[in-house]
Amino acid sequence: MKIVRVVNFLTSVVAFVGMLLPWLNVGGQRLNFFQIIYKSISVTNSFQDVLKWLNPTYSANLLTFFLLFAAIFMIIAGASWGILAHRSGPLIGLLGVFLFIMLVWYAYGQNFVSLFQFGIGVTALSYLIGLLFGGGEKL
Repeated sequence: MKIVRVVNFLTSVVAFVGMLLPWLNVGGQRLNFFQIIYKSISVTNSFQDVLKWLNPTYSANLLTFFLLFAAIFMIIAGASWGILAHRSGPLIGLLGVFLFIMLVWYAYGQNFVSLFQFGIGVTALSYLIGLLFGGGEKL
């Protein structure tokens, strides 16, 4: 029981460290998770410009806007709940990373894999390890 809490804590700390590493390479600029949040919330016109930093020709709809912030919330909540040793933290974080990847694919297009950097992999793998080894049998 104690080892599950320790694994959840350690993988969530690694997930937070992964958030500080570069996640995307957009136009030669390497963005970490917190810079992505800043670029997403600092739109000036409307919710349709929420992903203009990723693809200038893309115009988001309301569902994309809500899904982006749901993914961001799930990634942060997953790491926070994992630090507090909740078993569901890594699952929520991993689903948030998956949703974020799907939104990048939807907004950017076919060559979206070339955007990804080391940080998103570290975060996703730490959530996956936390889920597999720290989730326990009662998840």
